Amino acid sequence: MVEAMDRLSREELSDALSQFLSIIRAGIKIVTLIDEKEFTKESVNANPFDLMYSINAMATAHGESKRSQFASRKHGRTNGTESGK
Repeated sequence: MVEAMDRLSREELSDALSQFLSIIRAGIKIVTLIDEKEFTKESVNANPFDLMYSINAMATAHGESKRSQFASRKHGRTNGTESGK
């Protein structure tokens, strides 16, 4: 169970998708709490839009992570601390 699909991974899309597919290929069901969606190998094969939804969420998560990293670096913060102090 994950809160939302974007919490599964913040990796680049190809890596996040590979992880997602590895999990469901292993027979593990992914359930998102926020919208109560269930993802299994069978469900994404039966409804490709579920897979597209997942890919979109993964791409969004990675994009937000990159923007957050850029903003932190721009303001001189690393790991929650200010640099140079």
